[in-house]
Amino acid sequence: MNKDFTTILDIPVSSSELYKAIHTEEGVRNWWTKFANISEEVGGISEFRFPTAGFYVVAENDQLQQNEVVIWKVIESRHPEKSGFNDLEDWVGTTIRFEIEHVNEKDSRLHFVHEGLTPKLECYEACENGWAHYLNSLKNYVVNGQGEPYTDDSEDNIKQSGKK
Repeated sequence: MNKDFTTILDIPVSSSELYKAIHTEEGVRNWWTKFANISEEVGGISEFRFPTAGFYVVAENDQLQQNEVVIWKVIESRHPEKSGFNDLEDWVGTTIRFEIEHVNEKDSRLHFVHEGLTPKLECYEACENGWAHYLNSLKNYVVNGQGEPYTDDSEDNIKQSGKK
């Protein structure tokens, strides 16, 4: 079955706090990668780089609905040569979707889907592990003020090669 990577997280923060962490450069730099350049407009281009790991993503902001939805359509991406993957650009054409459900004033539910990231892709296991790490980092950032984003000093947190 080729099911998209999906997860749901209950997060004890307001939907506006969660949206800000996903939608702004300051937010993304505190949970995903310090090397993020974010456009905060629909149609704008956002870039996410992992220099030492050799991975990057360029996405168009397809939908931004305040406190509810952030959707990035991947228009360029590349895994590092050392990953051993045959298709180094398999994220191109995928969609990264964050849907925020307002539970109450102090609680939100994040519905995360990486559409097109399915088990048929070579990178699935490494990317699944990467998303699990970074979505947990997002939760820690908004709840405790301290995420675990990628930095140049990081080990290859996205584990593209599947090895340490």
